[in-house]
Amino acid sequence: KELVLEALRSYDAEGSLSTRSACALVEQLAGEADQTLHDAHASLPFYGLALHMTVDAEDGDTPSVAWALRDLGVAHGWIGDHHEKREMLQRALEIIEKHFGPKHFRVANMLNDLAEAHGDLGDQHAKREMLQRALKIEEKHFGREHFEVAITLNNLANAHGDLGDQHTKVAITLDNLATVHGALEVEHAKRGMLQRALEMKEKHYGPEHFQV
Repeated sequence: KELVLEALRSYDAEGSLSTRSACALVEQLAGEADQTLHDAHASLPFYGLALHMTVDAEDGDTPSVAWALRDLGVAHGWIGDHHEKREMLQRALEIIEKHFGPKHFRVANMLNDLAEAHGDLGDQHAKREMLQRALKIEEKHFGREHFEVAITLNNLANAHGDLGDQHTKVAITLDNLATVHGALEVEHAKRGMLQRALEMKEKHYGPEHFQV
């Protein structure tokens, strides 16, 4: 309560610079409300207030607005409102893409969040599409052996499995395991796993398919 009052006094009295500080305080309180009360509903109004303040403080759709949208969307997901979560994350993605360009690593972060939202709504095709886009960006930005790539590969494998494509799920999982071994410089194990993945893809798709 004291943090909220301090934030609102700052917001009302001192203008946009202190508004950003007020937003940080409100977001902090939102997190504390969820952790302390174990009630996601309690944190939702504070994330909404933080978004309102951020929109007022910023000049148009800025990355700060996108992150505030993202936080509010995730909070909606906590209470099971996955449609609202998806809408918030979609708006946030559009802002981030416009500001940074479609191939920036921050876009990949938002794509991963949006993929989760689609999955929560049972749209595994859209989830897979978001993850495939995120994976391309992450591989280019971080390299194939980065842990962020491994996380996205794991999620992509699960998306294929949820769509009933177990062959691709196993192949991607093997790719992912090879990536982890590669990061540990276990080159012989990496080579063997990639060979197994290639054989499975060739058997399932044919030797000239793009997945191979």
